[in-house]
Amino acid sequence: PYDVVLMDINMPEMDGYAATRHLKAVEGWHDVPVAAMTAEAFGDVEALCLQAGMVGMVAKPIDPEELFGVIYRLVFGEENIPAGAQITESDSDVVDFPSIEGLDVKAGIKRMGQRTDLYKRLLRGFC
Repeated sequence: PYDVVLMDINMPEMDGYAATRHLKAVEGWHDVPVAAMTAEAFGDVEALCLQAGMVGMVAKPIDPEELFGVIYRLVFGEENIPAGAQITESDSDVVDFPSIEGLDVKAGIKRMGQRTDLYKRLLRGFC
């Protein structure tokens, strides 16, 4: 049994909308919440997700705090979220990075799950 399904919208063979409709038609899966994951989080995408039977959406690139929040709400319900619950970040994580206009180091490190080593490696590869 699964508590929640994270469904990518753009997949080969079958998109996430069709996959969700097929999944919801399978016995025992109708009540399992499905959340969309997509880089195209604009226009009428959210309405299409709801029409397909999804109950939430997470935009890419993934913000871990948003992803965990959506999963928590789908599994435990909105009313059970502890007051002030959030992922914390440390200002000490950004000390090793020079100030570069247009580069949000805190956001980059956050998207890497607070792994500054991974963020540095990706930046080096980009350069």
